[in-house]
Amino acid sequence: YKRVCNCYTLKLKGYQLKDKTLILGWHNKFKYHDSYNPSVETKIIKQIKIKKDNLGDYWIHCYVEEDMENTKERIADGEIGIDIGFDTFLTFSDGRKIYWPNFVNNHFNKLAQLRVAFSMASKCEEKEKELYNHLRRVHRNFIYKRNNFYWEIAHEICKTNQYIRVEDLDYKELCITHGRKTKALAFSNFMKILNECALKYGSKIIKVDR
Repeated sequence: YKRVCNCYTLKLKGYQLKDKTLILGWHNKFKYHDSYNPSVETKIIKQIKIKKDNLGDYWIHCYVEEDMENTKERIADGEIGIDIGFDTFLTFSDGRKIYWPNFVNNHFNKLAQLRVAFSMASKCEEKEKELYNHLRRVHRNFIYKRNNFYWEIAHEICKTNQYIRVEDLDYKELCITHGRKTKALAFSNFMKILNECALKYGSKIIKVDR
């Protein structure tokens, strides 16, 4: 498998997920890390794919069948308006604010340091390739942390509000006016996560004209 392809689909039988271990056949056992709660092992898995990314890491993709609608219990039926910004991540209509976490500024500082390192290593191909792979890992880790932060905020909002009003922003225009920072923060990704959470809690998102 490692020599032939970067994606492999397992059959419905012949594998087992148990105690954070993927068991293939009788003797092939691979430890894996699962950060989801509850664990994917507790779900009915329809299909498993093993994929190798460009950095050489292997991922287990588990496909499960779930009913997305009203799977979470909302504890209050409030109404809230939210405004997304660069200096403050979210400003609520009741005056509350959520600021960007520390890892966001740390990420931009790391990128600035890596740009300096790239300029110094431009004459050495091996060093440049090593820095490039490190840069990709920095980006990947930032995306994981950012998405986790977005999921936590989205659950917090949808858990206590039945109606959520947000500004109908043009994200393509924001990318043109604010450049890299808009792409890194991925406001549109937060809106997708918020919509998915709203579906789970039975909340409704209302877009307000600019």
